[in-house]
Amino acid sequence: MAENLKKKILLVAVCLFSGLEVFAFSARDIVDSSIYDKLVSDGKIQVNHFKEKTYELKLLPKTELSKKISSVWPSEFGIPVIYVENLYLIPKKNLNSSNPQSVNIEKASRVIRSVSKMDKMPYIDEGVEKILYKEAYCIAGPRDRTRVADPVDGDIDGKKAYVLLNDKSLGKINYVLNYFGKEQEIAADFANCSDVYVGPIKCVETEQLRINLVVMDCEEDLMVYMLVQTKVPAISFLENKFYDTFSKRLDAIYRWFLKQF
Repeated sequence: MAENLKKKILLVAVCLFSGLEVFAFSARDIVDSSIYDKLVSDGKIQVNHFKEKTYELKLLPKTELSKKISSVWPSEFGIPVIYVENLYLIPKKNLNSSNPQSVNIEKASRVIRSVSKMDKMPYIDEGVEKILYKEAYCIAGPRDRTRVADPVDGDIDGKKAYVLLNDKSLGKINYVLNYFGKEQEIAADFANCSDVYVGPIKCVETEQLRINLVVMDCEEDLMVYMLVQTKVPAISFLENKFYDTFSKRLDAIYRWFLKQF
């Protein structure tokens, strides 16, 4: 017992002197108490926003990278017509029951950079499993669809990639993908590199279809915040099309994330 205590004290001392963080976030401290209680009971909260008069992210955790993600939507674009937030609290033992300690930010950073593993990603539509992304891979540039390797190696912070997602509903879209990283959290911001069309109709301007993700290490759990947002013309069938698919899209990406562990 005494020997184990000495080892723990030594580890803390080494981390302090080397500038490393010792402890993960406390989930209770980075969200409001009502949100925390619902996460503990249900594991997930979703908030849908449609034609809001003000822009407010109601589930955003109180962390540095969450704050960064909250500002990636350019203010000159005005308020997104549609945005959907999902927040999850996942026990690490549910991801790896035999070795929950292996479920950490380093592992999660490799997962969210493994873009090619989103290929053939399934989602559920009215009880039927369908494919969300018929193709998914990193490309050489915003206009160059030459396939390149996933950027899984090295430090995640500041890393940039370009991605092709062949979306079942929207067709092939090129995205720029920016990554951010801290000791206990990582984040990603997808933004479309060109306009998106549905048939002959331009429905989304460049950079106005965004998918955001923040993963936080919360001691025995991972907290995952997801946000998808866009502006579309005031045409009811377009608004309904995007509004209907956004929650399914977030759930599909979330299941993909879990599967990689």
